[in-house]
Amino acid sequence: FIKSNSIDAVLGVHLYRAGRLLIGLKLPYSMVIGGTDVNVFVDEADKLHSMQLAVITHPMAFSAYCPGALVRLRILILSRQVDGASGILSFNREMIARFRKVMSFSGPVFIMPQAHDISDSRPPADNATVCEGLGLPSDSAVFVLPCGIRSVKDPLFLVNAFRELHQRRPKVWLLIVGPPLDQKCMTDLARAIQGVSDPSQDVVDHTEPPAAKKPKAEDPMKVTGSGVMYLPPVSHDKLLDLMTVSQGVLNSSEAEGMCLSLLEGMALKVPVVARAVPGNLELIRHRETGFLYSSARECIQYLEEVLSAREMVKTITDRATVYLKEHHSAETEFRVLAQALGDLVTES
Repeated sequence: FIKSNSIDAVLGVHLYRAGRLLIGLKLPYSMVIGGTDVNVFVDEADKLHSMQLAVITHPMAFSAYCPGALVRLRILILSRQVDGASGILSFNREMIARFRKVMSFSGPVFIMPQAHDISDSRPPADNATVCEGLGLPSDSAVFVLPCGIRSVKDPLFLVNAFRELHQRRPKVWLLIVGPPLDQKCMTDLARAIQGVSDPSQDVVDHTEPPAAKKPKAEDPMKVTGSGVMYLPPVSHDKLLDLMTVSQGVLNSSEAEGMCLSLLEGMALKVPVVARAVPGNLELIRHRETGFLYSSARECIQYLEEVLSAREMVKTITDRATVYLKEHHSAETEFRVLAQALGDLVTES
């Protein structure tokens, strides 16, 4: 395929999933690496070995995360193999440190802050319309947790706490939005949302329904419980509408690289409340540009503040907007990327 189409270079999406297929390729290739590569796959010996081969045995390997410059491609490491890699490009220092723990590297490092692609002129969404579209009361106060349903994202972390919060504040809802990537995690999440503790009790399995039971396109496969709703993937535009009308954008991951949904929440001037893990700690300054929590109880405490202290929230979201413009602009991202690519071309 590569020869017949006169392809000069290849972009591999994910260092493990694509990298193992590109080992030994006689063309320069760029590796698109996500947080899963450096936070999950590095702990699995066979996958780590494949990723090391993809970086070490090829004359050119590249990775970073630049949604503005390269249409939301995850790219993390830039290297040119001539008796060792010539450079690394990353969107934060924590990812560089994680990389160096598992792969030998002594070359120069480029730090490229991740950008977002949300326009300042994006039209506002209407809370009543969005909530009614979800089947919720029009005056609901929704917090949105965008994530793929898998263990590292820990979507169950806040479910019970929100169920309790909903008892005190019936208008408050947690909306979890994302693809079901792990069947067990999705089943566990559905059970938690529906309050099912007995493993023998049935819950609706929304991971891979049989063809005969697939719902119609207009019938969303959602799971609803007391104060918590799971919504399958929606278009990016619809997700941004959900985030725009929300009371806050949440993150509950056990590990992160650089969370795009948090950047987008900050760009939309919505408060962000994230788990205090590396990656999130690189992005958010507690009570300055958002909130960081270590326990579900602590998260709920901050959400109660968000609901009641509107002036404080506005101050924080204004600071977050300024921070994004200063540190996560598409111009900065493109400039660093262009410098790194320029150095690579010069050395080729």
